[in-house]
Amino acid sequence: MADTDEPDIKAEIGRNLRELREERGLTQQALAKEADLADETVSRIERGHLNPSAEVLGRLANALKVAAQRLLLMPSAEEKAQKELLIQDIAARLKKASVDDIQFYRELLYRLTRHRGILKESIPVERKSKDRT
Repeated sequence: MADTDEPDIKAEIGRNLRELREERGLTQQALAKEADLADETVSRIERGHLNPSAEVLGRLANALKVAAQRLLLMPSAEEKAQKELLIQDIAARLKKASVDDIQFYRELLYRLTRHRGILKESIPVERKSKDRT
């Protein structure tokens, strides 16, 4: 019987691959070409539907210019717990904020993540000014 607390290794590899690919501004097709793989192979790995061989992991790592073990990193239970606490704290604060403030925070978050290379697209949201006349 499988332990439900065990990480889904294929899903974690897929998340790591997608994160590294997006940080570099690559499409799945561009990464596949650089790694000499089929486009569908990269897509299936990112979705956690394919368990890549050591050879494929090596090709992807070389194409991304990282050590292969970077693709295999698994978050610890402590990291997962800390992440969950941070998300809960942010959610609690947002529940108390106005819609205008939430839209402002959302725009700020998108700009920050885009600046750090975490997110490539931006979302055009204007903060409505309140008329106090």
